[in-house]
Amino acid sequence: MSAKMHERLIITKEKILDGLEKEFHQNVANYVAAVKTAIRSVDQTVAADIFHLAICVLSQDFPDPLRLLSESDVKHSDNDEECSAIKADLLQLKRHHKQLEESLGSVKEEALKNFKSLRNNLQQVKRQMTDTSSLVNELLVEAKTCKNYVGGLRKLHNLLEHRNQIEHDRTGAATIQTSDSECSTTVFSASAAKPGPLKTVR
Repeated sequence: MSAKMHERLIITKEKILDGLEKEFHQNVANYVAAVKTAIRSVDQTVAADIFHLAICVLSQDFPDPLRLLSESDVKHSDNDEECSAIKADLLQLKRHHKQLEESLGSVKEEALKNFKSLRNNLQQVKRQMTDTSSLVNELLVEAKTCKNYVGGLRKLHNLLEHRNQIEHDRTGAATIQTSDSECSTTVFSASAAKPGPLKTVR
């Protein structure tokens, strides 16, 4: 409803109430005519409100107010210019309302798609985090195994070095003893070729 029509409706209702207070008992016919004019100049829904308001007012002094006003008065002609303007405004409001509903539906649909996409991405990230955690745990186990293996190799290396040192020490001692024996044999042989006492050189 346009602002002009809304203002006119308020003025019309005020006139009706004013007529109740000042002119009702003097000129009921004029009051009824004013009500009918007001009904014909507004939208049918508003006309029904005015009609019921007038019926309530008339019922204070007349046992059968419908004799003065009938519901058929509310169903006025659609050819009235102001009624057509009001209906046009209502249709435009309905179109806007439908467009808003469609826009809201599109926004809700898009928001739902985005939410589902985000939820799927989150689930994928969670799976990747789980896989990464499992991989890290496996790497930690492998690292511990490698550490133990390296420790074992180091111990084995130390044992081999110790064994080689022992073998080296034994070989050196055997060589010295053999050299001493050979020297003793040589001296003994030379002394036996000549007369005289035997001497052993060590």
